[in-house]
Amino acid sequence: MIAFVDLGTSQSILQRGGAWMASKTIFFKATYHSFLRGFLLAMACFLWMGLGACREKDACSKQEDCVAGTYCVEYYCKVLRCPTDRPHLCAPRCTNLKTDTNNCGSCGKSCGFGEICVDSQCRTRTEGCTENSIICDGICVDPLTDVENCGHCKGRCGLSQACKEGKCVLDCGTLSLCGSACVDLQSDRNNCGACETSCPKTELCKLGYCKNICDAQTTLCGQECINLDINKTHCGACNRGCLEKEACHGGRCICEEGARRVCYDGPTETKGLGLCQEGFSTCTNGVWSDCVGQVIPVTEVQGDSKDNDCDGKTDEKPSRQIKTWIGGEGLLQTPSGLAFNEDEKVLYVSSLGTHRIYKLDLTGRMKLFVGGTTSGKTNGSLANVKLSAPAGLALDKLGNLYVAEYGNHCIRKITSAGFATFLAGCAGIGSKDGKGTQAYLYEPFFLSSAPDGSLYLTQSSAANPPDAYMLRKISITDGTVQTIATFQAGLKNGSLNEAKFQFLRGITFSQDGEYLIAADSGNDILRKITFADGKVATLAGSGVKGLLDGVAFAASFSSPQNVLLDGNGDLYVSDTGNHAIRKVAQDGRTVTLAGGKRGWKDGIGSDAQFSNPAQLTQDRSGNLYVADSANNAIRKISTDGTTSTIYREITNSSHEKLLRPGSIAFDSLGRLFIPDIDTHGIFAVNAQGDLIEWSGHNGSGHTDGTTNVNYNAPTALAFDAQDNLFVADEGNNCIRKVDANQATTTYAGTTTAGFVDGPLDKARFSAPSSLAFDKAGNLYIADKNNHSIRKIDTSGNVTTIAGDGIFGTQDGQGKKARFHSPNAITLDTQGNIYVADTGNHSIRKIDAAGNVTTIAGDGQAGSRNGAGKQARFNGPCGILWLPTGEILVADTQNLVIRQIDAAGNVTRFAGNGGKNEANGPVEQTGFKDPYGLALDKQGRIFISDRQGAKIRIIE
Repeated sequence: MIAFVDLGTSQSILQRGGAWMASKTIFFKATYHSFLRGFLLAMACFLWMGLGACREKDACSKQEDCVAGTYCVEYYCKVLRCPTDRPHLCAPRCTNLKTDTNNCGSCGKSCGFGEICVDSQCRTRTEGCTENSIICDGICVDPLTDVENCGHCKGRCGLSQACKEGKCVLDCGTLSLCGSACVDLQSDRNNCGACETSCPKTELCKLGYCKNICDAQTTLCGQECINLDINKTHCGACNRGCLEKEACHGGRCICEEGARRVCYDGPTETKGLGLCQEGFSTCTNGVWSDCVGQVIPVTEVQGDSKDNDCDGKTDEKPSRQIKTWIGGEGLLQTPSGLAFNEDEKVLYVSSLGTHRIYKLDLTGRMKLFVGGTTSGKTNGSLANVKLSAPAGLALDKLGNLYVAEYGNHCIRKITSAGFATFLAGCAGIGSKDGKGTQAYLYEPFFLSSAPDGSLYLTQSSAANPPDAYMLRKISITDGTVQTIATFQAGLKNGSLNEAKFQFLRGITFSQDGEYLIAADSGNDILRKITFADGKVATLAGSGVKGLLDGVAFAASFSSPQNVLLDGNGDLYVSDTGNHAIRKVAQDGRTVTLAGGKRGWKDGIGSDAQFSNPAQLTQDRSGNLYVADSANNAIRKISTDGTTSTIYREITNSSHEKLLRPGSIAFDSLGRLFIPDIDTHGIFAVNAQGDLIEWSGHNGSGHTDGTTNVNYNAPTALAFDAQDNLFVADEGNNCIRKVDANQATTTYAGTTTAGFVDGPLDKARFSAPSSLAFDKAGNLYIADKNNHSIRKIDTSGNVTTIAGDGIFGTQDGQGKKARFHSPNAITLDTQGNIYVADTGNHSIRKIDAAGNVTTIAGDGQAGSRNGAGKQARFNGPCGILWLPTGEILVADTQNLVIRQIDAAGNVTRFAGNGGKNEANGPVEQTGFKDPYGLALDKQGRIFISDRQGAKIRIIE
């Protein structure tokens, strides 16, 4: 039986499918199969009912088959329920008596010829039109409210939509519109009483109010109160289930001692394919070991005739990968805090410099979690919250996040439901204990979670003498702050009252909570505080700054900042001054796990490099994550000691981010140079991968020299054979030159726009947007607003080689050809010029004789592969000729990179057409605004993602 559908909806669907409505009869254009289906259904009805009338939902063939109060629609008897835009019933259809010319004011009352129905009265077609009305097909309608002509004539709204203020919006009826969804504010836990007002996990929404339904020992999971300490299905958090051969104790999944289970860390669909096979892990001290004996997919090894990547194929060419090489949207500046969410497999990352906290997945995709564009001190739903210098982070077992907020002198709590509140401090600066915001904190930075769920922080207090350091405890229940100990400056062991520290930093706890270990940064040692006797002892370090491995006091550290004790009793240390991650094993021996030299480099052990590593965190598998603060990076150290970079953002020394990169270029040494349209300057990337200011960045203008140089929206770069840098200074309508000493001069043109050939100082350009040199040293320019391609020969003469200054789409010889806003050019080894003719959505070629031909695209915007003019582009802005003979095109508005082979066939090369900027295979990720293209000596392709503020790389 077909589900119930009201006649108003059926009528709307029939109108859109090609059915037509006469004044009193609905005619259907039915196919033979539809007719046959209706006939058979009607026959079934007659058989069931003994030729009697059909009831609701029974089959019918005509209206007379149905009982009173039902109507035959689409071969079924149905009860009529009229929608809000057609509330009146004039059987057998719904209508609006205020506007229906066949039922004006009452059913069956028709208006005369040339009349319309307005407010239930028949009037001439122009009579009664208000000043807000418009005439659509000779009828007066209100575009602000008419669902058939919403905003403009024939602007019909969809099903379940109403017209409000000229826009089609969701018609929620008795429900409320929150964002783009209809919700019941009386019962929706995420919108209780008002939009974006969420109930805590232990409460439900009843009649618009949050009400507690669970006791202190249980938590609401779905509709059931659960004890998260012992429930195997909800262990430590709702829906966090324990695995086979595990039990839940104290909110943690503990495996059975000596148990063994199969394991496989590769994608499920690859298990058993190719070389891939599962392994096993063993339970020791309640923790599963690493997976032993498994083989997971790796990059295909060419020539070994084995399916290494386990996709059912052997020796196929490895998939190209897109990665972010430099930049971003100013996401990370001095990452200081990390916390790993095991349920979501994401890292929470605090960005001290941008006053934000981000979520980072393990593929390198960064997403804003909370924080505005500036610092602030607001609470509420996350979209409205502002932070000030968030530092240390900690997660509780319910998924609530705690933030040591350095700039606001407080501890902030962000619930798992997405609501921010002040837990402790925030009201004053100092060291006063108390409950919640009655307590005073001073620049809290290092935050740790104890086994009992309470928080601990260390601080240097300005309220006390400057040589005082404090260890403080915070209750996550009510925010009560209690000072555990106050230490004087120095180095002394003994009782808590006698001990002295020098810059007390990060702390970590043993699993049983019997002791903590602290980084004594100023003394270059690690200290241990035992709670039972209140004693302080030195755990490791000689007290002499250095980088030496060894047992206990034979080892040396340099300004250790953070510590992390894992479930096996091994201690990990952010040895910040040594730019290393150290490990102190249970036997007391200190070894250098990774790093030891300042820089940024992935690798195994000491081959890796860090720069001022900060907070550490660990996942359940034992992988270590590092906030590499001075590198603006998040690093991962696998259990085999391999360091990799999950995410890195490079900023220059002034902490100004890359804003809007233009067309990029490499010099002969392989260094990348980037024009930044919005900072009006040129960046360079040095050998260490750092982004540095090369020229300009002094605001828009036109000033030559070696200092205080000004550009105006520099858009493209090119190097000559002597490594002089030439700049398309688009906003200044001229070509600038920067020599090896970074002296900038105006090479050709002036700030006055024009279209003039001649000597360098007499020539005029209008928004030059691309540059390219040939082998003879001639410089070619895409003169965008002059719709032409210009040339500067080695004698300094400017000529126009194609285009006549008037936009068009004409092929031909030299100035007989026409372009439309050409944005980019590239040359092959034969001297042919290829043009990204942006306004014409096509790719043009200028041969050595000056003949212009269209090699791809038909002049219409679109996204279509094919041969030559069968293909379509949408605003291509970048172009690059490859030594292999192919041409790459930054198809900017389509958000992809296209390839044109030697035969003229156009295919997609990279990008999925969506604004997905994650790292990954070229088929699965994409760009935000692909613009310039460049090739390095290793054959890697670099793309400037203009609106994404990034440089992406395809390998």
